Amino acid sequence: MSCKNDWTIDDADLPPIAENSDGFGYVGNFTGEGASVLFAVEVPVTGDYTVIVRGRASSDIPGAGVFKVNGDEKQISFDEQYVWKDQTVTVRLNQGVNDVDICKGSGNGMFFIDYIELK
Repeated sequence: MSCKNDWTIDDADLPPIAENSDGFGYVGNFTGEGASVLFAVEVPVTGDYTVIVRGRASSDIPGAGVFKVNGDEKQISFDEQYVWKDQTVTVRLNQGVNDVDICKGSGNGMFFIDYIELK
């Protein structure tokens, strides 16, 4: 898995690390029109892949959204506000770089994403 570009971020630009999240924090609350997070995922061969999406609800209302890649859409949802949970989706990825978009879609967008992981 790799990024399309090599971006450099200075320490002063980093957000504070959220409690119990992995890495440098998380993104979320996709309630605004067009709000989404885009990941570039590179694979060596075309095939079906399992992707883990780690997230949590942003309030006491379960958060729901859509995981999109290559015209395929999978519903994702997170019930717990204070506990990070893994959602697993199986999708077809093409050889090379694939743009994965996580957004509100037909859901309420009330969730945070900590990371995605290709299995």
